[in-house]
Amino acid sequence: MSQGSIENALAGQMLRLARDATLRGMVYDRLGDYCHQCRNRLNSLKLMIYLMTKQCADPTVGVWEEVNRHYRDLERKVEQIQTLCRPMTVSRVTLALDLLIDDRREAWTRTMIASGGSLEMIPPGSRTESKFDVERLGGALDALVEWRAGEVATGRPARLRWWVEQGVSHICWEEPVRPETGVRRAPTAGDVIWALPLLVRVVEAHGGDCRVEESGGWRLDVSWPTPNPAP
Repeated sequence: MSQGSIENALAGQMLRLARDATLRGMVYDRLGDYCHQCRNRLNSLKLMIYLMTKQCADPTVGVWEEVNRHYRDLERKVEQIQTLCRPMTVSRVTLALDLLIDDRREAWTRTMIASGGSLEMIPPGSRTESKFDVERLGGALDALVEWRAGEVATGRPARLRWWVEQGVSHICWEEPVRPETGVRRAPTAGDVIWALPLLVRVVEAHGGDCRVEESGGWRLDVSWPTPNPAP
């Protein structure tokens, strides 16, 4: 089995976990204590790396920077497992979706351009006051952009739209088909296969849903209930 096939199969299983609360509970019953022990050991390791970095001479600084990079990768993997499987509490604030997206506009645009694509952001015609967890939703959308940057065809724009309608917040990512340009498949990074499962998990914690359509292009619709603000 090729590396790509293995990654696709793993991503599919993680997506199944994200959508099945019963299965998530069973998995976390088995992994929860292990993850907790890992975090305790990682915290001790982080302190050791910090102290060694401070005590070592300049010629060894590069070595410890590399060790620290591997540490951060390992810490992120444990965080991803916990985010996917354990019960999630979201801290919602009332905020315009425009502010969340504007804050990330420059970074997302750079990510898409660096991969040979582009991103067109289409704002709504009216105010988009919503309720959501800024850190969790923002982080999940960052991972989505990184993932799709490696999948979009060179020179083909992706489109991002967002709006609030009848008490429901919506975010839509679209990649229209352009037959004249071939789809460029970048190597799949380890973190990228987590993108959709983690987004599904975060949106589900908001009481919402994610839907993917792949006919005639690629489209992701994200929605979650948002009570209408008081007049």
